[in-house]
This record gives sequence, C-alpha cells and structure tokens, in this order.
Amino acid sequence: MSFLSRLVACVALIGLASCGDTDMSDDPLQDLGAFEFGVNYVFADKAIPVGPSRRAQPEEWTSAIAQAMQNRLGRYSGGQKYDIGISVENYALGVPGVPIIYNPRSTLIVFVNVYDPNTDKWLARQKQLQVLESTNEKTVLLGTGRTRSREEQISGLSFALAREIEDWLEDQHQANGWFAPIPSFDPGSEGALAQPEG
Repeated sequence: MSFLSRLVACVALIGLASCGDTDMSDDPLQDLGAFEFGVNYVFADKAIPVGPSRRAQPEEWTSAIAQAMQNRLGRYSGGQKYDIGISVENYALGVPGVPIIYNPRSTLIVFVNVYDPNTDKWLARQKQLQVLESTNEKTVLLGTGRTRSREEQISGLSFALAREIEDWLEDQHQANGWFAPIPSFDPGSEGALAQPEG
C-alpha cells in the first residue's frame, strides 16, 4: 500500500468529515442594533484567480455568496434596512497537492460596501476582507484539493465570508454606532413643527 493510500485509510477509519463548516444551527444572533438586511448585491465579473487554483465562473460566486449572506444576515429583523454590496476581487481554490508536504489552502478576497438608505449615506466603501477556508484533521493531512470538490470549496468560502461580514458589522455597531435605532417622528413631541392656527 502506498503512503497516500495509508493516509486515506487512516483518516477514513477515524471518521473525519470532509466537508467545510457551513452549519449555522448553533450560531447565536449578534448584537446588530436595528439592522435588517436590505438589498443583497454580489458582483464577480472581475474576479481573478491567484496562484495554483481551480477555476470558478462569476455566476458560481454570485449565487453562493448571495445565498450565504441571505442565510446569515437574513436572520435579523431590526426594522431598519441596510444594503450590502460585495465585489469578488481574487480567489484561490486549492488544487491537489502533496499530502502533509504541500497543501494549498483556498482563500477569497472581496471589497464590501454598506449603504444606509435611511439616511442616504455610505457607512463603508470598498472595505477589503479576506477569508480562508476551514480546516480539520483530514484537510491538514491531504489538503482540500483532494478532500473537497470545487463546489464545496466555493460554498465553504462563501459561508466564511458571510460570517466574517457579520462579525465586522457587529464590531462597527459596538465601536461606531452603526445600526442605532432612528427615532420615529412624533408630531406631538417637543420640537415638532408647529401646526398653523386656524
């Protein structure tokens, strides 16, 4: 039995999963104030693969990322909608390498824009984020180029990106007051425009 065959057999015996971590069932909601997900823009027409990489079509990225974003941020119902645009800039989808010695890891680089239609202002423009795919004992030994399909790599990176954006939004809410509730205008409150007499 070859060295690679022994590695595969060993990993199979201990029953390690080969798919990426894309389960949100145990992920609690974060504090995003009055945030509610509005328009979900994803663009990937200019995405450029870097280094040794499998190839992905733009529509594969737009579909996977839009779905991951909706699944994660669509859970919030704060009542004030915010639009998020994502531009995929670079990616690498790990190719089969040499077990243990050389296992390229998948990554994704994007620009993120956040727009507040409630105030007609941009909260962020071209914020660069980079994520790496998840790993486990099996991928460390064999690499995801051998243990995950191209579609699984795209899905895993899209999930990681949505989670990274959620964490970033929560940080901005805490540090800079993003998504603070906007007081409703009450005609009877102090400071309201006086109504003409007669």
